[in-house]
Amino acid sequence: MKTIPFNSLSPEALRSKSCVGQNLSHVSLPGRNLRDFDFSGADLSHANLRGGDLSGANFSGANLTGTNLFAARLQGANFTSADLTGAILEQSDLSQTVLNSTTLKYANCKSANFSGAMLGLTDLTYTCLINATIEMQQLAQAVLRGTFLPDGNRPSL
Repeated sequence: MKTIPFNSLSPEALRSKSCVGQNLSHVSLPGRNLRDFDFSGADLSHANLRGGDLSGANFSGANLTGTNLFAARLQGANFTSADLTGAILEQSDLSQTVLNSTTLKYANCKSANFSGAMLGLTDLTYTCLINATIEMQQLAQAVLRGTFLPDGNRPSL
């Protein structure tokens, strides 16, 4: 995994909080304050953002496949049409996030907080939501094939 130190991001990216469309695949920035950054359309596949503060960040259309977001603070972030296939979101705070038309296939969302999150047309195929804070009405339009629900059960189809 390549490690890109936080201070090696371009001065313009740090000043403007913009990494739009950048290739940040395999970047390692655990525990960093990236509040309100714009990562729209960026490739953050297999990145390590574990424990970071990404509240209010824009990930719309971003590739976050296999990204480690364990215990990340993501309140109010926008993941519209992002790909989080296989992402680790265990114990993350996703309250008030926008996850409409997002792919979360095979993601680990165990004990994550989805309070007030918008999950319209989200693909949660084979996603683990065990012990997650989420209301069943939030999942009304989501794809739940093989999903483990908060109580550990799978939905009846």
